Amino acid sequence: KFEGAAADTTKTNLIFAGTNVLVWNFLLTVGLAVPVASFYESFNHPAEWNKKEREWVWSYSVPVGADTYNAELHGKVNADNIGWSMYISKNGGYSDFLWYTGTSKKDNTSGQWILNDNHISAKPLLQIDWHKNAIGTCDVKYMNVVPGGIENGGYINYGIVSDPMLDAFYDVYNKSKNNLTNIKWNRSSKAGKVKDLLYFKDSLWHCWSTTLVNDSCQ
Repeated sequence: KFEGAAADTTKTNLIFAGTNVLVWNFLLTVGLAVPVASFYESFNHPAEWNKKEREWVWSYSVPVGADTYNAELHGKVNADNIGWSMYISKNGGYSDFLWYTGTSKKDNTSGQWILNDNHISAKPLLQIDWHKNAIGTCDVKYMNVVPGGIENGGYINYGIVSDPMLDAFYDVYNKSKNNLTNIKWNRSSKAGKVKDLLYFKDSLWHCWSTTLVNDSCQ
């Protein structure tokens, strides 16, 4: 049990927390469908060495929904990281759109990506920072970086930690409302807690039990 609100027999705490997670996961899944699919597909194909640019290049096609995209992933090995650039062309649409750039550590423990929004404006959309280590903990942060955007600086941060009580967290910062939603839960028992100043009108944790109903936070 954890510090916070009084118990009752409803599931409002869980529902509020779950709605935040589901909404943002849906938006990210839809918005990142093409770049994510194109990146993972790359490793099903052999790379060719570009001697002039001194980089590896993967060229291939990948279907996403009803459309087919032609991808060209460039990887350049530097002193302690790998630099990445992904160019996407859509059949019957656009050509060689630089969808994202990024770097990752050679030991695959961390990285950063800058994702552009679309082939028309090609403005920066998301900065994605991720970390993982050998004991299974990890985190990934999606931050809005649209130049001049009202939500620039807003973010979604998800992670798995070594805390035996609450081993997962999800933070959502709404920049325009200057509001942070914190969610923590146990992936096995499903018990957890949520804190949101605007929604609950207080700065306390609001909990739910292993049976998913609202519970006291002791």
